[in-house]
Amino acid sequence: MLFRPVISLSSSRILIRSVVVGLLLCVFDIWVDVTLLGEGDLSQQLFAPEPVEVWVRLLLFSLSVAAGLFVQRLYRSLARADIELNSLRSDLEWRINERTIELENAMRKIEQQRYQRELLLNSTSDGIYGLDREGKTTFINQSGAAMLGYRPDELIGKHSHTQMHHSHADGREYPEKSCRMRAAVRDGETKYVSDEVLWREDGSSFSVEYTSTPIFESNQVTGAVVSFRDITERKRVEEDLRLAASAFESHEAITITDPNGVVLRVNEAFTSITGYTAEEIVGKHSRVLSSGQQSKAFYRKMWQVLLEKGVWEGEIVNRRKDGEAYPEWLGITAVKNEAGETTHYVGHFQDITERKRAASKIERQAYYDALTDLPNRRFIYDQLQKALSRCKRHGHTGALLFLDVDHFKVINDSLGH
Repeated sequence: MLFRPVISLSSSRILIRSVVVGLLLCVFDIWVDVTLLGEGDLSQQLFAPEPVEVWVRLLLFSLSVAAGLFVQRLYRSLARADIELNSLRSDLEWRINERTIELENAMRKIEQQRYQRELLLNSTSDGIYGLDREGKTTFINQSGAAMLGYRPDELIGKHSHTQMHHSHADGREYPEKSCRMRAAVRDGETKYVSDEVLWREDGSSFSVEYTSTPIFESNQVTGAVVSFRDITERKRVEEDLRLAASAFESHEAITITDPNGVVLRVNEAFTSITGYTAEEIVGKHSRVLSSGQQSKAFYRKMWQVLLEKGVWEGEIVNRRKDGEAYPEWLGITAVKNEAGETTHYVGHFQDITERKRAASKIERQAYYDALTDLPNRRFIYDQLQKALSRCKRHGHTGALLFLDVDHFKVINDSLGH
């Protein structure tokens, strides 16, 4: 046995040698290389009866060798750890750099998307803003804020119904519970409205049409997006068109032509007077109504006035579909565009047949004797005035001849006149 010789040693030697043996056993493999001793030689050296000083030196030597080995192993461990740490650090730096690039790309993409959304929002003339579940404005585009007379930051975070949707057009209070913008949030359904108003910062209102669309997140309504447009001008145009349509279907005949005189539209009164239906006259030239009773000089003068003043009015004789000539009082108005170019002509006329017949009857009653149907004194006087005017105008002379009928009084008396 290796430790059998220890029994013969003194206690101090046993202690020292035991410590040395323990140290040497820890570094056995290296020790063999250092001392160039075999295992048997080492056993003899370990348990040879030597003085304490020898064992102390050996102890110190063993300690130095052990320390050197410890330092060497520690260095190797530290070196390996340093290599591993460098590898981990490089890997970590690579990963951090990769994540940083990914984050920068993601942020760049988010910023680009935000810019595109803002560009899209601000590129439309319609107002667009967002509502949360409490009815507060979460965003609004420039057009919407401008229509309302606010800056965007003056609206964001404010209660939209209280600020711009609080009343009807006639000033009556508009309860929030009835607000159809908010109904999209409550019901989760898109609402379209075209008969309400929004209120500007200065207290004035304007007609709008709007669509309120709910926003869903995880199957829950989180708010709504409202798009609206000012339809004040459209309402005015619609009212003008309604009035124009009402006027168009008046008792006066109305015809609309292009600048060349081709008929584009007529009303019912036109059909009643002329006998032509819209299907028969549209696409044809208005000259189909001409009776031929007006001279070319008449038409030249009419067009001259129309081109100079943009309007002409006067009496003219036209012809119905059945060929009957009839007098009408015609007015023509030129419709011009912004460049001052004539785009249409609007003609309106009345059949004055009855009026002229009545006027003729009144005139005959004024100038002819109702009993004998002969011209009366007023007629003679009127004709005399006309003759004198012609003579004076042309420098002529004239003569007046009086004739009397004998016994004409008898005729008058017999007729009770």
